[in-house]
Amino acid sequence: MNLYEVFNGYTGGSAIRCIVIAENKITAYALASKKFKEDAEIYSYNKKPSRYWEKLEVNLLTNINGQFAIVLED
Repeated sequence: MNLYEVFNGYTGGSAIRCIVIAENKITAYALASKKFKEDAEIYSYNKKPSRYWEKLEVNLLTNINGQFAIVLED
């Protein structure tokens, strides 16, 4: 399994991103897209365009076959 950080290009107080554990980049994209879409529906008072969950940048952080620690900073 791999640990991915997925950024949708939006910012609030910091970058809006999703952390995903997945087998590959394609699966990470699909899982993050679903989560971003759910987020957009929860906050429907502030309509978000489909690019909020469709235009994503997927970055591999690390392979997680063993133990690890990571610091995420904005």
